[in-house]
Amino acid sequence: MSDIYSYHTFLFPFVWEGRGKHSVPLAKFLELFENNVNWENVDMPDEHHITPNPQILNMDDALLFYKEYQYFHPYARKALYGFAEDIVTNYSFRPKDIRNLAHYYITRTDEKGSRKYCLLVNAIKLKIYNTGVAIFILECENHGVGETLDPESGKVTGKLDQRTLSAVKEINDYGRRVALPYLPTPPYYSSLTADSLTLDIDSVGTFQSDFRKFAKEMNSLETFERTLSLTHFCDFIKKILQFGRDDIRFTSKLTDIDKNTYYIYPALDDRMFVVCYVMDSAEIAKFTKRKDDGELVCLTDDTLSKSLHELIAIDPPGNCCTQDMNLRKSYLETHMYNRWIDYGTLTTYTNQSLINLTTTDCPSYLTDSFLTQYVQLCCLVLVQRASIINFQRQTSAISAHVEERGRQIKLSTVSEVMKLQERFVAFQNQLSFTEVSPQDQGIEIYDKLMEFCFIEKELDSLKNQLDCLCNAANTSLDYNFNKYALIFAVPTLVSEVAITAIDILGTNNGNFNIFSNLQMGLYGLSGLVVVWLLIKYRRRK
Repeated sequence: MSDIYSYHTFLFPFVWEGRGKHSVPLAKFLELFENNVNWENVDMPDEHHITPNPQILNMDDALLFYKEYQYFHPYARKALYGFAEDIVTNYSFRPKDIRNLAHYYITRTDEKGSRKYCLLVNAIKLKIYNTGVAIFILECENHGVGETLDPESGKVTGKLDQRTLSAVKEINDYGRRVALPYLPTPPYYSSLTADSLTLDIDSVGTFQSDFRKFAKEMNSLETFERTLSLTHFCDFIKKILQFGRDDIRFTSKLTDIDKNTYYIYPALDDRMFVVCYVMDSAEIAKFTKRKDDGELVCLTDDTLSKSLHELIAIDPPGNCCTQDMNLRKSYLETHMYNRWIDYGTLTTYTNQSLINLTTTDCPSYLTDSFLTQYVQLCCLVLVQRASIINFQRQTSAISAHVEERGRQIKLSTVSEVMKLQERFVAFQNQLSFTEVSPQDQGIEIYDKLMEFCFIEKELDSLKNQLDCLCNAANTSLDYNFNKYALIFAVPTLVSEVAITAIDILGTNNGNFNIFSNLQMGLYGLSGLVVVWLLIKYRRRK
């Protein structure tokens, strides 16, 4: 472990549940991975015992898993480890072939030259939740050595030192961007993304997304309109998900859907969430230094505050996105967690990252805790935010039909509203937690992650949307029930009046035809009343 400078875990939430006629039930989506030998199901079948598991390869793994498991409340474990609750299903991509046998390459070219960052891959995991959201997880290590390249030929020209904070910032920023935020013009490396992202797995294959090549292909309006999807993200994730299944394909382009193609798209934005753990005694000493009055120097020193802000906000080195000193100080104070700062450990959290900067000789148990327990905390927060936004998306889609003027709410729409409400109630009970750990630091970090991801605010907004939608659906049901009840009641009442009149007056006095005609007249009158009621209760434009 001593040669590892930093750890980088990238979390990518995506929506696997399609839209409209292309929607995919949970059971069917899970079958795509259950029937794929490359994806191992790593759920815990028993919440009381650690049973054989493909991702527990040795005793150290078992001890680490036990410590992680004990960190969480029992109800939170159900949303993390599977069991038989059908809340989450966990998979790991060929765990025996991945650990220390795969690499994640990040190639970037700019005015500083061309460089290739090399990360060792620990694991590739997938969490699939019953809310229609999944999280792709890529766990990596930075052992400190990359490559410099010739910008034209791409040939290796030398070694690249990755044991610097600047390298970590570039790895985090370019390694997490899975889509082009805009289409660059020549020389095509002016985009905010890497030139390419490559996942190379020994004995399996190479999976690459070449953003620079993709940008060059978008050189005409015809190509742009035909090829580009507004929900596009990098190919290497889609290729890993479908690897080993030649009969299926994942796409981020809705128009490509067919019976063997599955539409997936980013649940939040075009960047992965970053969990990063850096071990650098010299750097942490700078950020933990205090003035005589006890205030941290990094809060007021222009150079240090910019550097720390870049690390926290996942900006590339030298490109701090907050230039105002006072605003930057406020941002740092808000997003720093100083519980262990005098021990030489600084933790920060935002809606894009969880970063830990510590000493080179930090105890291994601290590293293990951050890479397991805190990553799980991030997964819980991300799935809540992604699920809430997914619910909002579905609510808006249903609301569009409700608001059509001149048309009544269909019974099928009312049924959709009821199902959505049931799923939301299940989400609140299964995934919407106010606390997930009895540990103080777990409570504090989880609370801050929830705050910066706007969970409570978004949840309140969604509740209001669903309440309004349910009220509209219930009102429509009551309206229709009352209308048709009245319509059916009118002829029934008329019929009863006619029958009663005939019974009272009798038909043996030679007045049968008169009463029969009276009865027919009443039926005719009731028919006119029904027509009048239909016109009266018709929704008008």
